[in-house]
Amino acid sequence: MVTESEQAALLVELEALRAELNQLEAALPPHGLKPGHLQRIEELEDLIEAKTELLQTGALGSGDSDAGS
Repeated sequence: MVTESEQAALLVELEALRAELNQLEAALPPHGLKPGHLQRIEELEDLIEAKTELLQTGALGSGDSDAGS
């Protein structure tokens, strides 16, 4: 169960992640995309998806994270 303070923290974190993602996407070069740039975009998308799901389900700390690479 997600408490109100945890929910607020998740919302702040989501906002920061989305802002970083938007900045990276806005800075995409027309040619020569670096693998690290693309990897960070994918990581941000995964983090945003996972944290959004936490907010929707309210299942903070379920322990089923396989996002370690």
